[in-house]
Amino acid sequence: MIGSPQGFDSNDKHAIVSERKIQILEVAQETPAATAELTAGDFILAVDGQSLVDEKDLRAYVNPRAGEELIYKIERDGNILEKKVIPADHAGKGEIGVSIANIGLVRYPWYLAILKGFMAAGIMVWIIILAFLGIIKNLIMGNGIGADIAGPVGIANMTGQYARMGISYLIQFTGLLSVNLAVINFLPLPALDGGRIIFLIIEKVKGSPVRREVEGAIHSVGFFVLIALMVLVIVRDVLSLF
Repeated sequence: MIGSPQGFDSNDKHAIVSERKIQILEVAQETPAATAELTAGDFILAVDGQSLVDEKDLRAYVNPRAGEELIYKIERDGNILEKKVIPADHAGKGEIGVSIANIGLVRYPWYLAILKGFMAAGIMVWIIILAFLGIIKNLIMGNGIGADIAGPVGIANMTGQYARMGISYLIQFTGLLSVNLAVINFLPLPALDGGRIIFLIIEKVKGSPVRREVEGAIHSVGFFVLIALMVLVIVRDVLSLF
């Protein structure tokens, strides 16, 4: 199979990994990495001119150099940048305040690739469901819809970023969007297929159909709520571009 970009386990004997890189998954606030304007999604290619492809090697180089200025060679959206970072002393070790992982183009033999694909899709569905539950919880508690939601504008921007990273990344992102839309469509909300399924279940339990006027009114309210949410997300997307 062509493979997909993802984190990998070096103990997986069946995985064929190429294009190994170290990727920043998260940047903590008020840390040397945040001061140097490193961001989640950046690839760390080298430090002080030394090429690195394994997070263990990176940690081994940075940990003994607390207080020293290090030059990080970063790949971001296809561009190569250099950032000066001074690791802070944390319990005797130099740390810059990032979460990192080994990322590579992972391939499997065809007889394992299909199974791995189904497993990855199942995990992806579960993560998306948990994310939506978190969004609903935040809305109920008045914490807003969160900063990581993207609408059409944000999706178009991310699609361009993944396209610049390579065809494998773009295919994986397209698959993520497809699974995401499928999960959304089956949510038990009015105006979605999931909402229609709920009405069918109610009709089955009652033994008689729900009045079409009532069902239509509920779907209309749900539709307008979804449109209002979409407008809000689009405005956030546009503002984030600037």
